[in-house]
Amino acid sequence: MIKTDDLKKDFPSVVDIAYEQYLRDLSRYKEVKDIMSTEIVTISPDATMSQVADIMGEKHIGSLIVTKYSTPLGMVTERDFLSKVLALEKIPKEEKVEAIMSYPLITISQTAKIKEAAQMMMLKKSRLVVFDGGTIVGVVTASDLIRCLPDIPETEAKVDDFMTKEIVTAD
Repeated sequence: MIKTDDLKKDFPSVVDIAYEQYLRDLSRYKEVKDIMSTEIVTISPDATMSQVADIMGEKHIGSLIVTKYSTPLGMVTERDFLSKVLALEKIPKEEKVEAIMSYPLITISQTAKIKEAAQMMMLKKSRLVVFDGGTIVGVVTASDLIRCLPDIPETEAKVDDFMTKEIVTAD
């Protein structure tokens, strides 16, 4: 007679496999400091949006921290560039970062739990600037959160299940 325990061992369910993967990943990714991007790129509020575009393109990043006298003031993102400069047909060489940047910074502690970071990002619709004491130590982006997802069936959903199906076009 075959024992149920032997069957479970020989034929684990999807849930069993997912749970094992979750337990392995749980110890690896617990806090924001474990997933944040640590390369902090800053720019002066007096710089132009043309300079922002050059730096973002060169470094393949989507945001810069705006600082003055080593004090963080805000953040300028790809979205800021697109919606506040290009969409309004402004000239990037003439637009100052200070007029375009997003502020205040949305901040989080490096010891915060990843779930807290994800919830904050959904609520604020923004990247998070990670602080340790009074010092910026990283940035958390949607890419950082996605990178830490475990490889289990629940995280391998089809794009069709989540994509926007209402298409808006313009000539």
